[in-house]
Amino acid sequence: MSLYCKVKNHGKGFITAQDRFAFDISGHPNDTWVVEDNASGQRWIDDSKADQFADKASAQTALDAAISGQVYDDQHPVVAERGQQVVYILP
Repeated sequence: MSLYCKVKNHGKGFITAQDRFAFDISGHPNDTWVVEDNASGQRWIDDSKADQFADKASAQTALDAAISGQVYDDQHPVVAERGQQVVYILP
């Protein structure tokens, strides 16, 4: 199970090697983070002063709103998607 939160990456030390060993974490657009739901992951969210989403659907809604109106440019590798709304689905 995963936790979803929003917090800006402040650079070096934001995620430590110790964090990587204690829980899974992945960054996504709009400063959205998917964090493994365990004691260490929850502690990281608290220590980072992240805004935790109630669930995945809430995180996805916030992300969708942030990328609304963004379209794939003319150099996008998938020709059929050029000029189309950017779509990003959280894991």
